[in-house]
Amino acid sequence: MENSRSVYDVIKTVLEIIPESETTLLNDLKKYETKLSYQAPEVLKGSDGWVPLIHILNFNIPIIKEDWQIKIREILQNSEA
Repeated sequence: MENSRSVYDVIKTVLEIIPESETTLLNDLKKYETKLSYQAPEVLKGSDGWVPLIHILNFNIPIIKEDWQIKIREILQNSEA
């Protein structure tokens, strides 16, 4: 899987949307973002970068129902963002 977007850039966008009350999700994403800062560009655009992000989101947001969750889904579905 090769994505035209960097998972690192998408995480930065997603972090701006998540409410501060979602501390576990925010912490998980920030830890992953730190880990990604040392990766090669091809990792950031490939499945090695994207699969862990999707796992974190699926684990912390099992049901998408709130506005901020819907916005995150839209960001992930938008291949041009």
